[in-house]
Amino acid sequence: MSGVGVQIYHIASADSEAATVNWDAVDKAWIACRPWPAFNRPVPAFAQLVLRRDALVVKLTAEEPDARAVFTMDNSPVHQDSCLEFFLRPAADSGAYYNFEFNPNGCMKAAVGSRREGRSFLSLPEEYGKFFAVKARHGQSGWSVCFEIPMSLLVGDRDRPALMYGNFYKCGGGAERHYACWNRVSTNAPDFHRPECFGELRFL
Repeated sequence: MSGVGVQIYHIASADSEAATVNWDAVDKAWIACRPWPAFNRPVPAFAQLVLRRDALVVKLTAEEPDARAVFTMDNSPVHQDSCLEFFLRPAADSGAYYNFEFNPNGCMKAAVGSRREGRSFLSLPEEYGKFFAVKARHGQSGWSVCFEIPMSLLVGDRDRPALMYGNFYKCGGGAERHYACWNRVSTNAPDFHRPECFGELRFL
């Protein structure tokens, strides 16, 4: 699905022996495209990805000190809070894609499906926070969330592909609604469920 204007992010492998990822050394995918003029409040935000052991480690960051954080239960409508999102399609031959959405509390919404309608919340052996090792931080300068997606969830027992597809998003509810994306979405109104607008995520 590569084409003119498609964003490409290269996913490096992290040191599997290190206790933590050195995020200062990881490239940033800036969520800086604001195609909807009515909701273009400029909130600096970015995503970072690394492959560590058998998991894809994702860190999402927003420089948003006045972030809204109301919801505390998983699979709540976190898009009504300040929200960072990662949509991921693991393979080109699969129509299904995942949406992972977070607010500053680390409250997570996660579902899978081939389109906006009929999506299914993930049925996992334990609560989302433990399964995905979710860690959220909220301070004076902004907030971030870090989580790990087991590759077994994404590809099963198949070999990891060299290329996946996805998009990163920033949105917010309340008085100052805003919507931004990493790879441009070509719709008249905000719509994150557009897999045809995903960018490329390439493993190094």
